[in-house]
Amino acid sequence: MTKAETQLLMDTMRRYYPFARQLRGTEAVDDFYRAMKNISYYKAKNALAEYAQENAYPPPVFDLIDRCGAVKKRTGSGASQAAAGQAAAGKNKWMKDYIRRNRP
Repeated sequence: MTKAETQLLMDTMRRYYPFARQLRGTEAVDDFYRAMKNISYYKAKNALAEYAQENAYPPPVFDLIDRCGAVKKRTGSGASQAAAGQAAAGKNKWMKDYIRRNRP
């Protein structure tokens, strides 16, 4: 999405939510552009239309990105990632023991 398309999207949001003060400034356009620059304008426009049909308040950026299908899901929990890291460290344990024993 280009910055001009982001401006069009923000104009559409201002029409849907005329009383939302946070959508009026140029900072809002910059923030939305930084967050949504990798998303197609048409996907974002459709996501905004769907969101406006269901909600009375302006959308957070995350909701639009989620509706566009661009949210990166985490795979595995933090505990399983930590266990995988410990297993990888265990594979090289023999080298640590070898170096420790053979130090001068």
